[in-house]
Amino acid sequence: MSAVCSECGEPAVQSRPSTWVSAWGPAPSWSHHDGDPLCNIPGTNHLGESTYVPCEPEFV
Repeated sequence: MSAVCSECGEPAVQSRPSTWVSAWGPAPSWSHHDGDPLCNIPGTNHLGESTYVPCEPEFV
């Protein structure tokens, strides 16, 4: 079973994004294979504010 970004379908890896900025909050556990965060979707951040957050991977 492999993981892909649930928005764009690119391969995902269980590794924190290398381009994550700590001001954005806690780093997600998954990233694209190139180190970028998974694609953004509407959601709630760590402060409870409505914003865009990285999506979760899909297992295929």
